[in-house]
Amino acid sequence: MASLSNKGYAQAGLGDYLQALYNFKEVVNLSFLVYNLPHVGQVESLAELSKTFAGLAIYDSAEYYLNWARFVLVSIPKDNKAHYDTAIYNVFDAQITINSLDASIHYSKGQVPQAIQLLELQLTMLKDTYPDNYESWPTYQTTVNNLFTYNNEIYNIDQALRYARMYYRLIQSKPDLLNEINALQNLGSIYSNRDQYDSANFYWQEALKRIANSNYKNSYLHTAILNNLGTLKLTIESYDSAIVLLNESLRIQYSKEAVQPKLHKTTLFNLAESYHWAGNYTQADSVYYDLIQSLLDDIVHNFTYLSDNEKLAFYKNQLEFIESYKSFALSISGLIPLQDSETPYINSEIPGRLFDLQLTTKAVILNASKRMKKNILQSGDTILIKIYSLLGGTEKSVGARAG
Repeated sequence: MASLSNKGYAQAGLGDYLQALYNFKEVVNLSFLVYNLPHVGQVESLAELSKTFAGLAIYDSAEYYLNWARFVLVSIPKDNKAHYDTAIYNVFDAQITINSLDASIHYSKGQVPQAIQLLELQLTMLKDTYPDNYESWPTYQTTVNNLFTYNNEIYNIDQALRYARMYYRLIQSKPDLLNEINALQNLGSIYSNRDQYDSANFYWQEALKRIANSNYKNSYLHTAILNNLGTLKLTIESYDSAIVLLNESLRIQYSKEAVQPKLHKTTLFNLAESYHWAGNYTQADSVYYDLIQSLLDDIVHNFTYLSDNEKLAFYKNQLEFIESYKSFALSISGLIPLQDSETPYINSEIPGRLFDLQLTTKAVILNASKRMKKNILQSGDTILIKIYSLLGGTEKSVGARAG
C-alpha cells in the first residue's frame, strides 16, 4: 500500500490526476482488505482519493469519499478501541487531514469564509495538541500557508500578509525547496495585490528559477506561477509577454491526462483577455469559447447535487468570467460598433451563444430559487414565510402554499 500511495502522491503532485485516482482507488480497496476493523489507514486512503477528485472539481465524488472517511474515523474509538488507544495521535492527524480537505472543498466551491473558519479552528487544535512544538509540524505550516491563500483570494490583505510572514518565519527553521517556492509565491501575490508589480515580478521570477531544475518543473505549482506572471503582464498591459507565459502554462496543463479545472479556467480567462486587449480578436474568441464551454460543463455537473446556498456561491465564483465574456462578445457580435478598425472581426454566432449562455445560467439560478421558495413556503414557519414575502414573495402565493 505504501508504494502505491507514494506513487499516487507523486502523480497528483505532477498533475497526472487520472493515474493518481487509479492508484488511490487501489489503495482504498487494499486498506479494507488488510484491516478488518475501522483503521486510520482506511481514513488516509479515502482522504487522498477525495482530495484527488476535488482537484478535478468533481465535488460530488470528493464529498462522498470525504464523508466515508469521516464515518470510518468516528467508528475507530468504538469499533477498534485497541487501535485507537495505541494510535491516538495518528487518529488526530487523520482528523486534521479531513478538516483540511473539507476547507479545501469549501474554498473551491467559492465558500471562502467557511474555509478560513475551518482552518483557523485547525490552528487552535494543533496548538492545543502539540503545545511545545506545534510550529515545527508540517501540517501547521501547511495550514498557515493555506490561510494565506484563502485570505488573499478575498483580498483580506492584512490577514493575508500576517499569514505570509508567519509562514516565511516558520519555514526558516527547516529549509526545504517546496516551502521556499511557496514562500516566494506568497510574497509575489501580496505585492501584486498591493499593485507593487515590480516586486511581485521579482518574487515570482525567483520562484521560477527554483523550479527550473527541480522535480517541480511541469508541476501544478509551476503552471500556477506562470499564470500569475501572465496575469501580472496583462495588468501592466505587456500583452505579448502575457500571451507567452499563459500559453506556456496551458501547454504544461494540456500535457497531463487531466487539467485542474480552477487553474485551467483562470489561465484561459487571462489568455483570452490578453489576446482581446492586444487586438487579436480571432484568438480571443477561440480561447473565450473554450473557457465558456469548460465553465458551463462545470456548472451543469456540480449543480446537480449542491445546496441552494452552495449553488449561489459557486455561481458567483464564476461570475467574473461570464460578465467579461459577455462584454467581449458584444464587441465582436456586429450589433454594436465597438472595434476601432475598418475591418472589424465579426462572429455571427455570438448572439446565439449569448442567448444559450443566458438561458443556461438563468435556469440554474431559477431552479435554485424555486427550490428555496418551495422549502420556505412548505416549512410551516409563519415568521420565515412572512420574511420571505417581504423580501419578494407574494402574500397570495404564501397563503395558498401555507394553507
